[in-house]
Amino acid sequence: MKKIAILLGLVLFLAGCSQPNKEALLFEEFIQHFSEGDFDAMYGLLTTEAQERISRDDFIQRYTNIFTYALGAHNLEFEKGERENEGTIPFTLSMETVGGTISFDYQLPYVSEGEGLRVDWTEALIFPMMQPGDTVQSEQTLAERGRILDRNGVELAYNGTLRQIYLLPGTFDHNRIAEVAEALDVSVEAITQVLDGATGDSPVPFIRLRQDSPHLQDLRDGGFVTEVQGSDVPSRLYADDEAFGHLLGFVATITEEQLNAAEPGIYGGASIVGQRGLEQVHEATLRAIHGFKLYISRDGTNIQTLIDRPAANGQDLRLTIDSGLQIDLYHTMAGEEGNAAAVAPKTGEILALVSSPSFNSNQFMTYTTLTDAALWDLRGVNPRDVVSRFSQVYSPGSTFKLHTAASGLEAGTLDPTVQRTIDGPQWQQDNSWGGSFVTRINNQTRIGLLEAVKYSDNIYFAQEALAMGKDAFLSGVGRFTIGTDLSIGFPLQPSQVVGTGDLSDDVLLADTGFGQGQILTTTVNMAADYSMLSNQGVIMSPTLILDGFTPAPLKTDVVSPQNLAILQEMFVEAVSGAGATGELAQIPGVRLAGKTGTAETSVELGGDAPQRGWFVATDIDSSRISLAMMVDDNREVENGTRGVSAMVGQVIERYLAR
Repeated sequence: MKKIAILLGLVLFLAGCSQPNKEALLFEEFIQHFSEGDFDAMYGLLTTEAQERISRDDFIQRYTNIFTYALGAHNLEFEKGERENEGTIPFTLSMETVGGTISFDYQLPYVSEGEGLRVDWTEALIFPMMQPGDTVQSEQTLAERGRILDRNGVELAYNGTLRQIYLLPGTFDHNRIAEVAEALDVSVEAITQVLDGATGDSPVPFIRLRQDSPHLQDLRDGGFVTEVQGSDVPSRLYADDEAFGHLLGFVATITEEQLNAAEPGIYGGASIVGQRGLEQVHEATLRAIHGFKLYISRDGTNIQTLIDRPAANGQDLRLTIDSGLQIDLYHTMAGEEGNAAAVAPKTGEILALVSSPSFNSNQFMTYTTLTDAALWDLRGVNPRDVVSRFSQVYSPGSTFKLHTAASGLEAGTLDPTVQRTIDGPQWQQDNSWGGSFVTRINNQTRIGLLEAVKYSDNIYFAQEALAMGKDAFLSGVGRFTIGTDLSIGFPLQPSQVVGTGDLSDDVLLADTGFGQGQILTTTVNMAADYSMLSNQGVIMSPTLILDGFTPAPLKTDVVSPQNLAILQEMFVEAVSGAGATGELAQIPGVRLAGKTGTAETSVELGGDAPQRGWFVATDIDSSRISLAMMVDDNREVENGTRGVSAMVGQVIERYLAR
C-alpha cells in the first residue's frame, strides 16, 4: 500500500508537469506492470475507449495465456527508442521464452484523457503485427523425460500415469466423509475443506494415487460412486520404496529462480524439472524439451510463426546401483539416522548409496498419508527437510586407523612386530599437553599392531602418528582418497584434513592418528579406501553413473605388496578374532577385513554422550563389495557401534549369497 500511495502522489505531482514527464511516467508504469505480469494494473492504464473494446477479464486472460503460459516469458527487457511521431512511444521488448529469446519493436500509442495520459491500446501491443480479430495459436508436441535405471535395467524413475481422484460436491454423501477419509488415509478435515470450498457441482481435484496403490483399491471396494471419480493423468513415477528417496529426488514445477537462471528456450513457467537428488543433478540429461509452435492466426491462416521448436526426448540415465542391495541396506538400518555406501572394489562402481531415514519419491507426485506423517513424527524428523546424509562429511573415528597404519608402514616408522607397553586408560606425551589425554577402551598392556587394530587401541595409534610426524602422516593419508575430488555423478562434500591441515600441534596430530582429530570424510571415501584391501592395493575411481563408464584406477600402489599383506591380516583379525571390536560382522566362510569406529559428536565426554557409530568392511577373497555404514547416534543401535558392524555383516552376507 505504501508503494501505491507514493506512486499516486507522483502522478498528482506530475499532472501539472510538462508533456515529456507525463510520457515518461506512462511508459515507466506500463513496462513495470508488463514486466511484473501485473496485467490488471496494466489494464488500468488504458483509455476509456480501449476499455470499451476489451473487458478487463478478457485483457488479463489474453496476456496471461500468451505471455505467462504459452510463452513462459521471463527476464523481460524494455528499451525505449527515439520518438518519431507525436502520440507514440517506440520501444523494444526482448524476453526469454520456451522457444528462446525473442524480440519485437513496438509503438506505445497514447492520448490525453483527464489530467494525464492513457494508453490507446490495440492488439498491436500484444505483438506488433497483430490486428483486431487476430489470435495467437500454439501447438505443443510432447517429449518424454529420460528414465533412471539401475545397473540391471530396473526402472527407478520413469514415466507413467497416476489416478487423479476428484471429489463430487454435488452428489457427495456427507455421512460417508469419514469412510472416504479412511480409505485414502487422509483427515476428515482435508475432505471437508475441499467440499466446503466448492463453488458449484463440478468435480474438484483432490489427490493423485499410484495405479497399484492399496488406497485406490479401497476406494473401489467402498463403492464411493457418488462421492469420488477418477481419471488417469501422466506423471513421473518412482521405485516404490523409501530406499531411493534421497538418491533419486523428485520433480516438480519449475521455480521462478530456476526459470530465470535457465538457458533461454528450454523451459516455460509450467515446465517440470528435477528438484532434489539425481533428478536435479542430471536435469540437463533427463529433461524433456517439448516441441512448441506459436503463431499469429488471421481468419484461420498462419500469418507469422513466432516460435517453432522441435521436440527432444530426455536421455536415460543408467546407474551403477544394485536396487536389491540398496533396498536391503536401507531397511537393515531400520530408520536409524545415518548413511551407507557400497563400492565394487575391482571397478569402483557404487553399488548402494543410502541416506536414512528417507522418503518415497512418489509422495511428491501423490500426497502424504496420515500414516506417513505419523511415522515422521515418531522419528522426530521429516526426511524431506534433511540433506542427503551420504553427501556430507563426518569424523571417521577408528575406521581411520587403516590410514594411520598404512602410513606408518610405508614411512617405515611402524614395525608390526614391535610390542608397545601401555598402562592405564589414558596417556599424554608430556606435561605440555596440560589437560589433554588420549583415552582408550581396552586394557591390554602389551600392544602390537595386530592387538591395536583388533581391540581398537587409541593410544597406540596416537603414538604411531607422533612417531612418523606430520609430514609422513599427511603424505600417507594422501595415498588414499582423503582430500581427493570424487566426481561420482552426485555432489559430495570434500573429504579433508580440516583447519590449516599442517597438524603442527602434537595433540591434534595424535587425535587425528586414531580418527578423532582433523579428518572429515564421507562413507563413499571410506568404502573406496578400504576396497584397496580387496584389490591389490589399488583404489578404483568410484562412480555412480554406468553410462560410458570405463573402470580406471584413482590411487595405485597405496601400499606395497608386503604391507598390503600385513594390513589384510590385521584388519581381518579385527573382524574374525575373538573379542575383536568387529566380531558381530563375522560371516561363516568369508574373510572380511574391517574396522569399527566411534566418533564424538559433542564436547561432552563419557557418560551418555551421543557418538557416531561406524563400520567399514571389504570381502578379501571374492572382492565383490566394500561397505561403509555410519549412524549418527550409536546409542540408538542395539550393541552400539558393534551393532553397526552386525548390520553391515548381515547385508554383505546376503549380497554374497546371491
